[in-house]
Amino acid sequence: MDRYINLVMVTTLCVMGCQGQLYGQTMGKQLYDKNVDTLHNRVRELEGTVIQLITQLQEMQGIQTVSNKGTKQTSAKRGFMFPGVSYNSENGLLALEPRPAPDAEVGFYVSLLNEAGATVLYDKTILFDDIQTNIGNAYDVTTGIFTCPLSGTYIFTLNLACEEGSYLQASIVKNKIDQVLKAICDHRKRKSAGGYYLYCGSTQNGGTAILSLTRGETVTVKKVWPSFGISTAAGNGYTTFSGYLLRPS
Repeated sequence: MDRYINLVMVTTLCVMGCQGQLYGQTMGKQLYDKNVDTLHNRVRELEGTVIQLITQLQEMQGIQTVSNKGTKQTSAKRGFMFPGVSYNSENGLLALEPRPAPDAEVGFYVSLLNEAGATVLYDKTILFDDIQTNIGNAYDVTTGIFTCPLSGTYIFTLNLACEEGSYLQASIVKNKIDQVLKAICDHRKRKSAGGYYLYCGSTQNGGTAILSLTRGETVTVKKVWPSFGISTAAGNGYTTFSGYLLRPS
């Protein structure tokens, strides 16, 4: 009889334990589901708040929006007031637009290495024969043209020198037209009153330009003066041209 009672008690305890475990699992799952639902609701509330703020700011600043394939964007002339963010009206979600990697690198440094220098004609590109650095391969040594591979802010520096008896003015040129920086050197000699020959002007000059470039735009160095004859830019590393990406846009 005692064995029977013990067996019943053990069986009862096992059943109670299983029921308790099942109850705990059920309550835990219900609590988990409740927390997940709460988080989902909170995210939707925050997205709705952000959308309302964007709409209010656009109305305050008088920004007109246009619809493009279900995406609300501002006029191309004004630009989106939150760069890199778009709002999809179909699903009501915000999305981050692709941006260049923060560690994107573009840069080059070229010079005239030939001891004889380089003869340059009016309105022609100076071809630098020595490439010290060409990160991103955006500078073409055969054409002397730098083609922007990544939109952003760039720094360009030109150092110009000319051979004895020559004078030259060159410019950093954007898109083959815009002269954004000029440098001039004059290595001609003149005879002084005492019979000595003196160099006039500056034998070396240069400068730095900051440019905002869009992918595909070009930058080069051209002779812009004099419009006649042949000038000789100095070699041996005295004439240099360099540029690098300061910040992608």
